[in-house]
Amino acid sequence: GGTLRCEGTPYQRIRLGRHPGSLDTWQGVSIVAPSGQESTAENVISYTDMEHGDAQGEAIELRRSRLLLDHVTWGHSNDTVLEVYSPQLEIRDCTFPPVPTSKALQGSTLRGNDYLILRRNFFAPSPAYNDIIVFSGAQRPGPILAAYDNVFTGATDECFDLNNCDAHLEGNVFMHVHLFRPRNTTCNAIAINNESNVTAVRNLFYDVDHAILLKNGASCTFENNTVVGATVAAINL
Repeated sequence: GGTLRCEGTPYQRIRLGRHPGSLDTWQGVSIVAPSGQESTAENVISYTDMEHGDAQGEAIELRRSRLLLDHVTWGHSNDTVLEVYSPQLEIRDCTFPPVPTSKALQGSTLRGNDYLILRRNFFAPSPAYNDIIVFSGAQRPGPILAAYDNVFTGATDECFDLNNCDAHLEGNVFMHVHLFRPRNTTCNAIAINNESNVTAVRNLFYDVDHAILLKNGASCTFENNTVVGATVAAINL
């Protein structure tokens, strides 16, 4: 029932890390409303650098709660950066590290007053066979995932893996999306699965195996995008 406001400034950033000299990771941040309830507290983490904070399995856990992440970085993360369920979450101008064994962001369920908005974030390449963002359970006429002007600098599986998840993806840059090693699957900037409907407009896809994968009844409105150097095919069906 509390509120977290961890607000630095551009020239006085906050550092959240382990005790100096320690080699342990710490539990990160959990913002979790009681089961069956929804918190409307205005939680903020801004101009903050988190380090070594994924001992709980993720650096930040958000469930049925509201959070603004603004100009946040994560260092030395070996597990998921963000794990969310039924969030009211805006992520803007943040820098996501390479995550060796998991995803930068994974979660499920948007309903009612929930939202998940990504604006102008930078995502480092995934270093092994793992997606960068995985989300499920967000379909019209309810709230959907929205991502604007983000930059993905590389992936070895998918940048977005959307399962039963409608989304609006606009103005993003997807680069260097290729299989990590030969295997019986494909590598796609955006994978859309299981009746998901995605609008993709004004995005740039550069040096990718595929820009879009559509499977199991998924659909995509694909308008005013630029695809350069698709090594296999722009659209994978």
